[in-house]
Amino acid sequence: MVPSPDNPAPTADRARAARFRSGLRAVAFGIVSNSCLIVLKGVAGVVGHSQGLVADAVHSAADLANSLAAFTSLLISRRPGDWNHPYGHGRAEALAANFAAFIVGTAGLLVGWDSLQKLRAGHAETPAWLTLWVALIALVVKLGLAIYARGVARRIHSQAVNADARDHLTDVVATAFVIAGILIARAGYPIFDALAGFMVAGFILYTAFEIFRAAAHELMETSLDRELGAFLLHEARHVPGVAAVTGIAGRTLADVTIVEVHIDVDPEMPARELGTVVDAIKRRLISQAPGVKHVVVEANSNLDEPEGLASSYRELNHNA
Repeated sequence: MVPSPDNPAPTADRARAARFRSGLRAVAFGIVSNSCLIVLKGVAGVVGHSQGLVADAVHSAADLANSLAAFTSLLISRRPGDWNHPYGHGRAEALAANFAAFIVGTAGLLVGWDSLQKLRAGHAETPAWLTLWVALIALVVKLGLAIYARGVARRIHSQAVNADARDHLTDVVATAFVIAGILIARAGYPIFDALAGFMVAGFILYTAFEIFRAAAHELMETSLDRELGAFLLHEARHVPGVAAVTGIAGRTLADVTIVEVHIDVDPEMPARELGTVVDAIKRRLISQAPGVKHVVVEANSNLDEPEGLASSYRELNHNA
């Protein structure tokens, strides 16, 4: 089937397939790297007597759980829409992100409690130089993964890959604190290694909160952001035949944005001409906003607008 303005399905299918491959590749790199880092950090932390590096190994284990959840969700979300899920299975990514937030948060609490016990005891061993070199290697690997995964997440608009990227980036900062703790401990203050472990726990919990917040926005069907909504409102108003836009709202499912637009047209307009106006609105919004995949248009409704949609329209109209 040849792509055309009236039949964009082949192009859309190829775009979704490319999105799927990019997302899986980014998550797969995270799975492999985290698996290696868990072993490397854990062994070096135990052998080299570094509480901070052991905590960082637990952090990598939480990252691995997040990557596995993201990988699974991408496999599910790529499934096409069906009678029970007409807009696809994109919500699977937000659900996986919530699961990852729970796993990461639990790991943070466990690491924090263990490090707190070490701090309360007031006794810690001086970590070996081996732990420093392992931490430096982990930092470089995680920094590369964070940059790569963040770029993929922004390009394909994936909550799951974005959660993975957040984990990598937080691991970079956490590992930097571990390195600082090891250096200070080697300088004669071994308790700072345990303190580094406690700070890593804080970063793990912060990561869990950020992952949960981003996923919650999607699951709660937060409407269009103001910039995109104002742009779509402006575009809909300038379609020939539209007398007024009376309501606009939208929601996001992974990489798909669904927009609902309510318009007024000349009540004497023939049905065929009204259909042309509706199609023009759909084509214009989908072509001008790459993330928009579905547009629902309602014309000349005499019923009061739903309060949520009306509130969204008032807010966007103020910014248009």
